[in-house]
Amino acid sequence: MPRRLNLNHDKASISDDSFDELRLLQTTIDIDLNYSIRIPQTIAMPKLGQPERKAGRGPVKLACLACRVSRIRCDGDQPCHGCRIRNRECSYTPSRRGGSRKKRNVAAKSTSNEQPDLAFPSPPLSEIDHLTSPGAGLRLLSFDELDLQNGAGSLGTSDSGAEDFVQHAVRIYDSEQAILNAYYIYLHQYFPILPPPVRPVTPDNPIRITSLEGCFPLSLTSPLALAISAMLALIPFPDQEPTPVMSTEEPLRRSIAHKLAQLALECVESDSELIDDTPGGHPSPIPFKGQPIPRFPLHPGTPVILEGLLALLLLSNYEHTQRGNMLKMTTRASQALIMARNMSLHKLDGYEDEYSEAKRRAWWMSYFRAQLCSVVRQSASVIMEDDSLYTTPYPTIQGDPEVWPLYIASLQVSFATVRLAAAGVPPCAKPDPDLLRSKSEKIAALDARAVQLIERAKTGLRSKGSPTNGDPASEPLVAKTMRSIAAIRSSSARIRLHRYHAFSDIPLFSMNHCDLSSPDFVPDTDNVIPRTNPPESSPFTFDEAAEVCVESALEVSRQLKKLPYPDKNLTTVPARMTPTILCCAMHASYVMMMQFYRLYLRHQQEAGDMMTTSFERRVDELRHALQDVIATLDGFANVLEAIRGMKIDVEAVFTVAFSDMMT
Repeated sequence: MPRRLNLNHDKASISDDSFDELRLLQTTIDIDLNYSIRIPQTIAMPKLGQPERKAGRGPVKLACLACRVSRIRCDGDQPCHGCRIRNRECSYTPSRRGGSRKKRNVAAKSTSNEQPDLAFPSPPLSEIDHLTSPGAGLRLLSFDELDLQNGAGSLGTSDSGAEDFVQHAVRIYDSEQAILNAYYIYLHQYFPILPPPVRPVTPDNPIRITSLEGCFPLSLTSPLALAISAMLALIPFPDQEPTPVMSTEEPLRRSIAHKLAQLALECVESDSELIDDTPGGHPSPIPFKGQPIPRFPLHPGTPVILEGLLALLLLSNYEHTQRGNMLKMTTRASQALIMARNMSLHKLDGYEDEYSEAKRRAWWMSYFRAQLCSVVRQSASVIMEDDSLYTTPYPTIQGDPEVWPLYIASLQVSFATVRLAAAGVPPCAKPDPDLLRSKSEKIAALDARAVQLIERAKTGLRSKGSPTNGDPASEPLVAKTMRSIAAIRSSSARIRLHRYHAFSDIPLFSMNHCDLSSPDFVPDTDNVIPRTNPPESSPFTFDEAAEVCVESALEVSRQLKKLPYPDKNLTTVPARMTPTILCCAMHASYVMMMQFYRLYLRHQQEAGDMMTTSFERRVDELRHALQDVIATLDGFANVLEAIRGMKIDVEAVFTVAFSDMMT
């Protein structure tokens, strides 16, 4: 009996304790996602005097639907062997090959074996701490969820007429120019990997498909165009009803996007072979306009050799936000960083040509993505060199030259807080006054740096104002979004610095967070530090640390609310794409929930059931801020499936806290 690796969103977080174990787990996942292994039954030897029978059966004339989809041999039984061992419905319909194309009924996939767990946490505090674990509640799509209902090349259609066709259609584009135009509408403001557009951005004009067969994307050879198409395929049409959060009836957008992502990865490899030297030491043949890749560039200001690198950055985000796969997210980002270094994009000081801006964005977005993987996974998962070795100037945005340095600096502060937490004192060690004093100074310095970055980001937001109509062509919207993200990330860094001190009087926080040791020394029972005093490694008292955390969480909520939607003049779909601040949203939710419970317990001890004005005002502030965070996650989750697990977790805890505990 074959064994299947069942994955769910609770297992999206994978420990970094052993890299070899991670590679083994990744190999296991990859095998399970690409192959359906059957172990043949033992073949009985024929008795003497009896004619020898053939060991296997020939192909049957009729195969069940499931075996046709998987393209595996079917034995024709009812149920067949493949369906029996997988405990799935086995049904047969006559083949309708030949003749005119007709619509056909597709058996709905049974979901009886996978019931989502929607139970609220009980007790309420028991399920909150996992929100800050690596993965932060991401829903990891399992093998069954990635199966294509009608094969990779023919993804099937719905059969209930025009209404079902509208509901199940997927967006693609019929030219590279249309793909690039859609990139500037939906992706550029959150993930500016390309220079500004060279021509005006026009209203979005996608086409509807229910099968990739014969469609334009299959003829693409640009990995960047395919990676962009994969992200765009996830965006629903405005007349499509929202899919329920835990529904399994949405394979089409997911399947087409995944197929395009796989094609993009194949094109990255093809481009790499042309760029790299051959074994004989000679450059690859077929130069094309001075480039080794025989293809016109997708963007006139971006050389073709950068398209594979930029595609990997998008695919890293795709693995994170759509599939919830942290290992592949890191793999794609690491590969992009290596490619950037091999091209010497990190040493372009004094280099100027028509591609300078594109090369600068390619390098700093590669750096950004690699650092982000380490922050998201709460470990140095991508090895980075000393930043002083990087001499490439920052990219520029007209009218806001400070935004790129600010954007990168906010991520560097976040990475520094992760490294500081990872360098905690072992619990069994005796406190070293010099070590504690040094750590206290580092915490104070990082906190001051984060506060400075927040002020710079907010000052720029106030002075720049709102861009006219959200027009992405002039990039003011990009600068505004980057400043909001810088404020969000710097605020989240302050939460990482102080959350243990802030809530160490709550039993929940006695455990480790984010798969890291406690950020401060925990004394033994013979040398207990009273809870009313802070650990010596923190320059803040408990109340001061709590105030910093809550202030930072509220700032995250305010900035999340300001994140832009696509321009209404260009599209009617309010789709937010390629988020890079998901863990920041989760940390803010975590702090605000814990502050609510802390206020609630103190209020119960001091005032009993009587609601005071100050308590109600503070609770209302936390409630509205949490609702803004949930609304932001909901906007991302409507497009990106892995984020739905995050939304479910926060919404469930919010409902328990503000419904049950306030009654």
